[in-house]
Amino acid sequence: MIVVVDKKVVKHLVETGDGLLEIPVRISYEYSLEDQVFVDGSMKRDYLYNRQAIRKHFPRIDDSQLDRDIEATVDQSLEEGLRYAGQTSGAVDLYAAEEDEESAPDEDKDPPKIILPGES
Repeated sequence: MIVVVDKKVVKHLVETGDGLLEIPVRISYEYSLEDQVFVDGSMKRDYLYNRQAIRKHFPRIDDSQLDRDIEATVDQSLEEGLRYAGQTSGAVDLYAAEEDEESAPDEDKDPPKIILPGES
């Protein structure tokens, strides 16, 4: 299994009434590949955009709707990137289902072992 870690910038367009506003969104993401194919549910991403500047210049824009729209743009960009790279075809399940942290841990898996220099 290979873990891919990357960053990119995408543009999100918003209709402001006076014209289109282009918002740059910085995305940091990582996902797993197995035999050069995307592993469903392995995507982890974080994105950043200048929310304060948008609020300052465009106070009529709904923050919660903007967040949802930008999140959809980010997800669409990640899916298109996977398809373009030939790592998936069709619909993909980017994110793992949210699990309760208090659920029973995987007892079948051994924890990672740390080997220090000089140890055998």
